[in-house]
Amino acid sequence: MEPGVYIMHDKSGKVIYEVLDQQFSPEASFGIMFENILANMTNNGVRIRSIDYNYQPMDDKVLLVNAPGYNACELSFTAVSTYSQLQSFFKNLAKENYLSSIYEVYIEPYDRDKTILISKFKIRLYTRTI
Repeated sequence: MEPGVYIMHDKSGKVIYEVLDQQFSPEASFGIMFENILANMTNNGVRIRSIDYNYQPMDDKVLLVNAPGYNACELSFTAVSTYSQLQSFFKNLAKENYLSSIYEVYIEPYDRDKTILISKFKIRLYTRTI
């Protein structure tokens, strides 16, 4: 584990990534989690077309509690993959140690090759800077 970083367990068995001493901004605290998701996508053959970041989404239930130091980031992806590649990515994401939520999955086949999927989905990540 990195110096200055520890993790906190929630009731689901997942952990919320915590950064000590506020050495990182809330936005920078998501770096390791971004890296894990991008590596997971690459390792499963899911190609990224676009990523959009929404720091501190207004409708997030964790943020609505106004607990100090808690941060949320919603990643909106457009990706290209086969069904099995996308399925492997989601399964591996569910196995991650860090707390995350999957929102709004939309999948449609590519017009020229029905074995290829164009998918749009949102993943919400959580950290705590203390």
